[in-house]
Amino acid sequence: INEGSRYTFGGLDLNGNKIFTTDDLIFITKLREGQVFNYTKYQIDLYMLNLKYRNAGYIETRIEDIPNIDEENKVVSFKINITESKRSYIESVYFRGNEKTKTYVLERYVYTKVGDILDQSNLELSRTYLMNLGYFNNVTYDIQQGSKPGLLKVIYVLEERLTADFKFGLQVAMSEWPPDVSLFAEVAENNFLGREIVMSGKVELALSKQGGQFKIQDPWFLGAPVSLSSTLQFYHNWDQ
Repeated sequence: INEGSRYTFGGLDLNGNKIFTTDDLIFITKLREGQVFNYTKYQIDLYMLNLKYRNAGYIETRIEDIPNIDEENKVVSFKINITESKRSYIESVYFRGNEKTKTYVLERYVYTKVGDILDQSNLELSRTYLMNLGYFNNVTYDIQQGSKPGLLKVIYVLEERLTADFKFGLQVAMSEWPPDVSLFAEVAENNFLGREIVMSGKVELALSKQGGQFKIQDPWFLGAPVSLSSTLQFYHNWDQ
């Protein structure tokens, strides 16, 4: 390790920003002039500057940083050249990889609608909601140029996972004598026919009780945000 001198931060010199004032952009940064220079914090500040534009719909804005190192005073500063773009709008939204899940189900959980300004935060929020469905191992998104400048295509890339679960086993109740032995089997499907319908069934066979139950739940009954569920049970009990 060849240790050198400690440098302080000399600040940012912003150029080309007309949409946001220099004070607005400097306000969201954490590394302040006169502090010990921290490269990690500086990279986070660059990311926040980009995010400021992307969250406002200026997706194609470019930010270039040029370092200026004062070896005599041990100060490092940066010139930030910003090439602002026009706001980008969503021309179309596509889903790729959903071989089972219906497209209209996915459209319920995305905040990127055709005709809206493309907002980076809405992309991340949509990705989170799709992951929370539990139908996918991974969800990413891709932004492509649309038919005209200022129009963009949003493509969600999905990696589907198994949504069915099956259990079976043997239960022995030692709280009574002779022990009550029962066989059971359970099956559950959390995305029946790719329509977000939850179906489950259970069968039990024992000396004292035989039967089962069936349950179905539709969180979007008739396409409205109204949850409807129904349970059917049938059991035969034998008392000694």
